[in-house]
Amino acid sequence: ALDDRAIAVLQTLLRQSLAEKKTIILSTHQLREALELASHVALLKGGQTAFHGPCTAEMVADPSLIYARYGEG
Repeated sequence: ALDDRAIAVLQTLLRQSLAEKKTIILSTHQLREALELASHVALLKGGQTAFHGPCTAEMVADPSLIYARYGEG
């Protein structure tokens, strides 16, 4: 529930941390924004890991694919 300015600040901080090679673990429902920053992805379904692996260009282009393949099946 961040406003646009707070989102921009958070994204800047995250990008700076990534540039410094820091590890970030982010839990969010804002999948599109998270995938733009992610190197790896984990999807939880019912408290269990439904998927984990590298973030791909396909995921970034269409985040709904992750749910279609692993979240709703």
